[in-house]
Amino acid sequence: ALIAKFHSHSALTKLGCDRLKMIRRDISEQELVSAMLDEYDIDEETASADISSFISKLKEAELLINE
Repeated sequence: ALIAKFHSHSALTKLGCDRLKMIRRDISEQELVSAMLDEYDIDEETASADISSFISKLKEAELLINE
């Protein structure tokens, strides 16, 4: 599971905030991809790459941990 830590703040777009809210609900990376596919007109490869990049950035900033 992906767990968001909120000990610091970061500027996020509305899309980033939406993704972070989903992560706070303890959903998987694939569930995030599925949610993007449902909401936006993009292909699965693009959604997967975007979510993967977003998660990597959160981990680099120590805002996300794997549990």
